[in-house]
Amino acid sequence: MPHWAISVPRNPEMWRTSYEIPEKRWRPALDVPGAEITETTYRPSGCTHEPLRLLIWRRLLEVAELGGPRARRRRTVPRLQLQLTLNGAVSQVYDYSFLLTDMASVAAEIERWQQQPAHIEERIKDAKLGRGLIHLPRGTLRANRGWQAATVIAGQPGGDALGGPHRDVAHPAA
Repeated sequence: MPHWAISVPRNPEMWRTSYEIPEKRWRPALDVPGAEITETTYRPSGCTHEPLRLLIWRRLLEVAELGGPRARRRRTVPRLQLQLTLNGAVSQVYDYSFLLTDMASVAAEIERWQQQPAHIEERIKDAKLGRGLIHLPRGTLRANRGWQAATVIAGQPGGDALGGPHRDVAHPAA
């Protein structure tokens, strides 16, 4: 039987569920310093089958990490916490994500597995924005393929000929 895990939208019911988790039940998550994960059961309204496994991931953020007013990250913070940051009452908040699954593995391992596509998406974004894919399209298909291959190779771990994703090539460091 195939197993599944799906992200759950951040809605009032999810926020309420996260608030009910005792602090002692949170455990360190994998791969993200300062992140924590816990689990509980959840039964969507109207469902008659057994409750599902709900994993809740959170990470403590400095207010400066939230970005501007339209930043996606602001949607991961509960509205009440976000309001406290805007009023200057707090300097740190938690951002959250929610995951429903039928997998029986350790919660942190399931979260790591679920986050793998996000890491790939970030690599693609870095290639587009930080490596020169903004220079596409070129004059020919061959030129586009060559430029894309060079961009991807430069972004590979250990294959970064430019010295890092944020190095200014026009003004290299001494």
